[in-house]
Amino acid sequence: MKGLLLKDFYMIMKYCRIYLIVISILWIFTPFAEEVIFILYPCLLTAMIPINLQMYDEKERWSCYSCTLPYSSGQIVSAKYLLNLFTILLNLAIISLGQFIRMLCVSGFNLEELLVLLFSGLLISVIPTMFVLPFIFKFGAEKAQLAYMILAITIGGAFAWITIAEDGIETETAILEVLQNPTLFTAIALAGIVIIYIISWQISMKLYARKEFD
Repeated sequence: MKGLLLKDFYMIMKYCRIYLIVISILWIFTPFAEEVIFILYPCLLTAMIPINLQMYDEKERWSCYSCTLPYSSGQIVSAKYLLNLFTILLNLAIISLGQFIRMLCVSGFNLEELLVLLFSGLLISVIPTMFVLPFIFKFGAEKAQLAYMILAITIGGAFAWITIAEDGIETETAILEVLQNPTLFTAIALAGIVIIYIISWQISMKLYARKEFD
């Protein structure tokens, strides 16, 4: 497993440099960012990394080569999900620090506002992995492009809705008004995300295990 993660790390450094550069720049400006889209954009980029790596694996026929290595299909699939979890945690930790600094300097620390922001970031970070990777492991990257495009359009539409909503009301404030107990809601929502993520993980392993390579 360590070798698979190391292989993916090398691939990130080679094929995903532009992702790393853009994410790093956005991290620097996180303490000064007030727009939700600007803050959550790194979440979308980090979510795309394991998907792009799997596409490169397929292009280089890694699946065929991996059959000669002492790795099970479950380990190969798990490497992508573990990589996704690591990038999510790192990204959200840096965003949390940046927003903590901004709140202290501008309006004072607000735990509920931070939780809503982090939950939105987590949702954007896991949706691509949960729904696109199983399609890729089943049908391959080329045939899974439709699911990829639908997901991208959906997330883009959500971003557009947030932008329009911010013209009239403060989106985060509106959410907090609807949620009488944001902390409880976040806890329940997190539990739901974890369950769906695990289900997606298990489905991907079963689909990949049944796949034949030539």
